Amino acid sequence: MEIQDWFASIRQWPAAAQQRIGLLAALLVTFMVMVPSLNNEWLNWDDQSYVLRNPMVWELNGESVGEMFTTPEQVGLYHPLTMLSLATDYHFWEQNAFGFHLTNLLFHLLNVLLVFFLLQRLGRNAWWACLGAIIFGIHPMHVESVAWISTRKDVLYTAFFLLSFLAYLRYIQADARRPWLWYGGMILLFAAALLSKAIAFIFPLLLFLIDYHQRRPFSWRLILEKVPLFFLAGITLYVATLGQQSSDSMESVDAYPLWKTVFIGARNANIYLGKFVAPLNLSPFHPFPFYGGVEIPWWYYLTALPWLGIAGAMWWGRKKHRELVFGMAFFMVAMGPYLQILPYGKAITAERYTYVAYLGLIVVLLVALERVGEWKKTVGKWAIGVLVGLWLVGMAVETRLYLPVWKDGDTLWSHVIEDYPDHYFAYLSRAKWETQPPNPRRVRADLDRCIELNPNIAEAWYERARLLEGKQQWDAAFEEYSRALELDPTLARAAVNRGLIRAQRRRDMAGALQDFNLAVEAQPDYALGYLNRGLAHLTMKNIPAARADYDRAVELEPWNAVFRRYRGSFLLSQNDQDAAEADFTAAIESEPTNPENYRLRAQARQSKGDPRWEEDLDRARELER
Repeated sequence: MEIQDWFASIRQWPAAAQQRIGLLAALLVTFMVMVPSLNNEWLNWDDQSYVLRNPMVWELNGESVGEMFTTPEQVGLYHPLTMLSLATDYHFWEQNAFGFHLTNLLFHLLNVLLVFFLLQRLGRNAWWACLGAIIFGIHPMHVESVAWISTRKDVLYTAFFLLSFLAYLRYIQADARRPWLWYGGMILLFAAALLSKAIAFIFPLLLFLIDYHQRRPFSWRLILEKVPLFFLAGITLYVATLGQQSSDSMESVDAYPLWKTVFIGARNANIYLGKFVAPLNLSPFHPFPFYGGVEIPWWYYLTALPWLGIAGAMWWGRKKHRELVFGMAFFMVAMGPYLQILPYGKAITAERYTYVAYLGLIVVLLVALERVGEWKKTVGKWAIGVLVGLWLVGMAVETRLYLPVWKDGDTLWSHVIEDYPDHYFAYLSRAKWETQPPNPRRVRADLDRCIELNPNIAEAWYERARLLEGKQQWDAAFEEYSRALELDPTLARAAVNRGLIRAQRRRDMAGALQDFNLAVEAQPDYALGYLNRGLAHLTMKNIPAARADYDRAVELEPWNAVFRRYRGSFLLSQNDQDAAEADFTAAIESEPTNPENYRLRAQARQSKGDPRWEEDLDRARELER
């Protein structure tokens, strides 16, 4: 049987069989290409803030879930469902990164499935939907959204986002039964997408494109049915903006007027469009090549020209080439918030931003290939088919090669340094990566290079001071902490560490107290600042002030066993044995294998005549063996 006859026989299979096989193929190919992501570990880039140092996700109960939904800013964003999903992972896996990566991969596979069904709803047959789902599943630009635990919000919101589209398409079908149920379901799914990532606010805009694609005549009904969606989107945008501002992430190139940042956006749009076809120069971090006060390169002003041509072509073909216009418009709308026209963050572009937007380009590609399939010349069709096949293989290979870059902080930041050897951020980030065993020479070299490139980064001076402390070079560390505080007086960690040097090495308790005051004033929720100020007050015999600071430290971090031990020991010295025992019990709950917790509780119980002190002492000795 010739190959064209084989393809013809496949097209004769029942539609249900074609759908099952196409869907299975898309899922299997995606899994085989993306499965190495399960080998990746934690990164020192948001993973600590989201999970490893975030008590909000360490407990899965009514109180913690309520906190997720009532805290307006969580790592600069409001995304309670994302935090809930991370808390669920932590409940089962604790700090085992495998479980978190597994969840990311499963959500990605779910999105591949939903893309398959969405493409079918938009008019593609099972085989074209399969091809589109595979492109979505294995595209190298989507590695970042799958291989990085902190991008859980991307794969999670996309699942709700795609489900919302499917519900809307069902709602607008002429033969839909109980359409109001589909409409209500769409609103709920959209709300879930917003609670996973605020960027979902673009959904109602994209629904107008769905209306255009489905040839729904424009009417007031089309507008009114989207009013609840715009209302939800508006509230989410307001909360998201507050979160971004409170986290100081909207600060990159805000010195430029809007008419200039539009050209930055046009440049970025060209890059994202080009990387759909040729995903080259992949990097976890693409820094701004310039900052406020530096003139934008002249050629940026030329980058809008291709989009003027594209916009003109879309207007000309809006009736005859409806699906092509829909796909390109979908890409433009979904990509719009990420183009840095309203600047935020340190990166000028990021590959994860294409996760949803590339759906539009996938539609464009599939429609174009369908039209190629209508050509009469077989040679041309086969040539295009071979090119597409080679393109898919090339993307699969590139994705497999790029996934190990995200293995840990060392591989990630080393890759960024190779791409951008003259940007300070990657050197600082690699220096902060906790390798086992540590490599102090490289850490020092990275910090020196960071300060050489940008001497105004307080965090670099702080990290170098910590390195000097490790070498017991106290005076040099003191000077570098002071330099860090000159650059950033709100760097509470530097104030605490300088205060400790004053207290422990210079016997300057008054000066240490000033530093601890500076720390808690700069960061009122910095528990370690209160703990150390409490120690200073205790040394200076200011018992009420010490008690107040210990209480505040424990209030901020009730799970912290160290804080519980310090306050418990203080309470024991004040003959408050019951309260001390409660603190030591809480410390045992947080660190059940630490013998010091049992030994201290034994002291508290013995001092009040509780015979259980011997059990605690025996347990401490058992753990010390």
